[in-house]
Amino acid sequence: MKALFERLVSDPALRRAVQAFGMRGQISQIYGVTGGQKSLLAAAGLEKVAGATVIITANYENLAQWRTDLRFLLPQREIVELPAADVVNFNATAKSRDIAAQRIETLEKLVGGKSVIVLTTVDGAVQRVQSREEFVGNRLFISRDVAVDRDKLLKELVRFGYERTEQVEGRGQFSARGGIIDIFPINRDLPVRAELFGDDIDSIREFDPLTQRSVTSINEVTILPAFETLTRVCKEVFLSYLSPDGAIIFDEPARLREAITALVKENPELKSSLCTWADLVGAGKVSKAVEIYVSLLLQKAIGVEPAELISITAKGVAPFHRHMELLSDELEGWHSRRCSVLVVLGGQDKCEGLKQVLRKDGFAVLAGSPSPELVDGKVTLVTGLLSGGFEFPLARLVVLTEQDIFGRQKKALRRRVAKDKQIESFRDLKPGDYVVHTTHGIGKYMGIETMEME
Repeated sequence: MKALFERLVSDPALRRAVQAFGMRGQISQIYGVTGGQKSLLAAAGLEKVAGATVIITANYENLAQWRTDLRFLLPQREIVELPAADVVNFNATAKSRDIAAQRIETLEKLVGGKSVIVLTTVDGAVQRVQSREEFVGNRLFISRDVAVDRDKLLKELVRFGYERTEQVEGRGQFSARGGIIDIFPINRDLPVRAELFGDDIDSIREFDPLTQRSVTSINEVTILPAFETLTRVCKEVFLSYLSPDGAIIFDEPARLREAITALVKENPELKSSLCTWADLVGAGKVSKAVEIYVSLLLQKAIGVEPAELISITAKGVAPFHRHMELLSDELEGWHSRRCSVLVVLGGQDKCEGLKQVLRKDGFAVLAGSPSPELVDGKVTLVTGLLSGGFEFPLARLVVLTEQDIFGRQKKALRRRVAKDKQIESFRDLKPGDYVVHTTHGIGKYMGIETMEME
């Protein structure tokens, strides 16, 4: 995407916006952009950020748009999410463990200074966490040829929120059979099996939870708690885990503040466990990371005093709905203004088809290169996925997507099932599912067994 980023900064305002990402400790407010325009600007700016980047957005729909765009624009960067944990129900269901695992893995990457992009919604961002020091201190280490107190290890696993079972099947579980201890750490993709010889760990192996067969030998393993905190007392904002060489992007700050207010209003009993807008802004300042407030309209962000206000000139593109003559007319206009046009299509077949159509209409087309070139007067076709097209007039750059040209593809409607809908048939269940019985409460469905009755 080097050519795309280089063309972007030919606009002086966009160049200033991109440079703002490299100003450690500075607060900048950028306005005039929306959708994919934000994503491209951020992607170009993140080239200047050495540490982790946190992007906070109002809802999951916006998060999904950021994820789609950044995967295309920054394919080499790792993108993770910080989901919202269930702060009401502390029961260790499979879903809650998966969410806890995802949150812990993300926080671990932040603490470790990984150069990742962390996407989160307001719901996930405002949940308080334990201090950075507590998080780093709460972990177990086991290594080959190192003595371990078996009983103490098992007690620590229980204290860490792990469930003791007959056979390990999912994250957050462990089992013990004599000198063999199976553990599925919340922070690993596969469970591990530690074999003791006396008090020493003779071997550690990853194994397949379905077949229970060993996969590979390892020398050591780190085990994180099954939940973020062992005391359930959280006072910190997760942004405090960010290092000074990182960056924070507040996507539409006015909407973020409104979403926080609505969340507290709807759940007053959770007020003490949730951060305020002031907490988020304050944590950003304390971290010394770059802060970028980005929005479509120029609006005052409460509690924020930006060092720089940057106005961007950007436009959306009208959908063509498969009308190729309209597309040709627009391309003629863009080319007359010496604009470079990049078209992002979902597959190679789409690229080939559009290339033939455009060449038939007399347009010069570049296609097939993994590193797209942008040339004035030519149309560049690439495969990928982008949320929507846009134009930066002062940079003489136009980006179109398959959806802009061909329209949204119709998908078969899926039947929605309410969360509290009763199970109509046992066939809806699979072994391992958690269920709530009207009389007996929470249980785990293990399967159907045929019994003979006299």
